[in-house]
Amino acid sequence: MRKFTDTEKRFIGTASLIAFSFIFFAFFEQTESLSSVTQGFIIAIIFFLGLPLAYCRYILDEPLTKLGIQSAEHVKAVLWSVLGAFFGFLLVWGLNNTFPQMASQTIFPVLVENNFGWFVLYALIAIPVTFLVYEVFFRGMIQYLWLGNTWMAFGVQAVFFWLLVWLGEGVSFSSIPLLLTPILAGLVMKKTASLWYAWFASSLFIFLTDVLFLSLR
Repeated sequence: MRKFTDTEKRFIGTASLIAFSFIFFAFFEQTESLSSVTQGFIIAIIFFLGLPLAYCRYILDEPLTKLGIQSAEHVKAVLWSVLGAFFGFLLVWGLNNTFPQMASQTIFPVLVENNFGWFVLYALIAIPVTFLVYEVFFRGMIQYLWLGNTWMAFGVQAVFFWLLVWLGEGVSFSSIPLLLTPILAGLVMKKTASLWYAWFASSLFIFLTDVLFLSLR
């Protein structure tokens, strides 16, 4: 019987952890003691952020640069990030002119929608933290560590992300910006090889679309 090489063992081990984390998060049975949002966030922190970081650093004994947590050529990376975010914003703006349900069906917390101070906290804390979790797992773990930041990896991480959205809140007009995120952030990751700039691009894109949708209320 042929023995697996170290590279093959690593590939299979990483794939198994990705599958376990994804399935557990997607099909986790929630309890009634906490809100669904709180439970989902806690599980995401554990399985989409904590486990990938611990797996890379302590199981593989690799630096976190293997997840793309590294710097890049600053000017080029910022340019890709900003262009990606604004291209996505313009696309959403154009689509919303055709399908105004995108803005009207998007649900914001009451405090965020009615209080500027809460919106600032939402923009500076909730959006970046949420998308840091997404970036580490989808762009860092799947696209960069597992599949080597190839164009195939770019497509695979997007499919995983779309599947998560479909299994979670379902696909609707309001989920279009979220569905565009793995394309924009994945492209930035492919071009810069830096998780920080993919994170910046996705956070900026969602911030801009939220400002647009709130302004149309």
